[in-house]
Amino acid sequence: MTTPNWLIIPVETKVRELYGKSLLAACAADAGMQVILGDQRVIAQSLHQVPSGVYIDKSVSRTKTAHFQSLRRMGFQIAAWCEEGLTYRDKAAYQFERIFPDSMKETSAFFAWGHSQSRDVLEVVPEAADKIHIHGNPRFDFLGPSMRAVFNDDAREIGSAHGPYILVNTNFSRYNRFEGRDDVVDVLRKRNILTSSDREDHYRNSVEHLGQVFGAFSAAIAQLAAAFPDIRIVVRPHPSENHDRWRQEVAGLPNVEVHPEGNAIPWMMGAQAVIHNACTTGVESFMLERPTIAYVPVQHPIFNRLSYFPNAISAIATDMNALIALVRRALSQQQPFDPDIAAKKDEVARHVANASGELAAERIVRTIAELQRSRTGRPSVWQETYARAFAMARLKAARARRMLRRNAALHAYMDQKFPELTLDEMRSVLQRIANVRGRGPAPEVSAHPRLASCFVIRARDARAEGAASAAA
Repeated sequence: MTTPNWLIIPVETKVRELYGKSLLAACAADAGMQVILGDQRVIAQSLHQVPSGVYIDKSVSRTKTAHFQSLRRMGFQIAAWCEEGLTYRDKAAYQFERIFPDSMKETSAFFAWGHSQSRDVLEVVPEAADKIHIHGNPRFDFLGPSMRAVFNDDAREIGSAHGPYILVNTNFSRYNRFEGRDDVVDVLRKRNILTSSDREDHYRNSVEHLGQVFGAFSAAIAQLAAAFPDIRIVVRPHPSENHDRWRQEVAGLPNVEVHPEGNAIPWMMGAQAVIHNACTTGVESFMLERPTIAYVPVQHPIFNRLSYFPNAISAIATDMNALIALVRRALSQQQPFDPDIAAKKDEVARHVANASGELAAERIVRTIAELQRSRTGRPSVWQETYARAFAMARLKAARARRMLRRNAALHAYMDQKFPELTLDEMRSVLQRIANVRGRGPAPEVSAHPRLASCFVIRARDARAEGAASAAA
């Protein structure tokens, strides 16, 4: 019996990542790999129970170095991308906060969103040029005309329930913090990212700016509700924001609702117009061919430029009159909504490698398969066994500390980002993907025998004993 080629895919934010990472799992199963996909928290706390393979992480920040070193000692190869690497308000801050040479050194591959991010990463780690693969991100695979059909039924259900609506996507998590969570300066200080008073001032200024934009958005929603009383306004907060704060902000507005649940794509597909500020959803909405408006009531030379990528590819309103005019134009369905669409598509292509052509998930799986075939320098059985025993002891100690100092706010925050994932839901997601891809049946899925909200995914003709070995 050959040893299965395992791919480990942790999911941090369910509504944002589940479909993209499920597509990646399906492509990996097609290629003969066996996959463990599930709650990032559970996987991180149970690595000693996970078979060694290729582990895909969400970033290469400075907080990842020790984690990656531990993974390598346990026999894993590490691949990574940066979930925040498509849009960043300040390149220098992004490079310092998210790209750490010691973490990149531990990886075997890094998947860049596009040429723009790859260039910025290489400014920090030029020695990693041979590791960087410009493939895009699997969650953007669903923005193209074929794969977005996965969400057709959801979009129809949303339209039936709400009628015509304007979608307002918000992105203010560093200001509108989840109740009980530390502010950004405290969080970054704990991560050893704040190394000087200048950096602390930088982040405090960024939060102050976001607060100004938050206030302007809250006022704009009320004015939009009054200007378009027969149209529903749907506010969709970022997964990391305090959703209750938005419910309080719009309380009493009869045609305004807050809906953070589910994937954002079907909400954008059905919207008459999508409003954002410097947000990744502005890019998604544009790629979904929806009327996309960047409301930029407060500009800033670092934190909120009109030329910032998500703003630049949108129709821009800098005041309330312009915003109302653009929404009215979108509702009238005048064509074209945006006369500069061709130039903006070129800009998207520079940032998003999978804006057209082959799926990012398929490209990434090919690279991972090559990593598995060409692997050298694996730890000895004794070294791997010792590393797993050490990791188990350390994780048990950490679990005991958490029990003694339980952080209720942190647990509630993480549960908001990753609520329970059931076997039926996992099967439904993979079946939807299989139906649209038209490449045979969905992969076989089973609940991991020891890890909650985690699943073993493999092609239906894979050897049955492969799944059982996941618990070994």
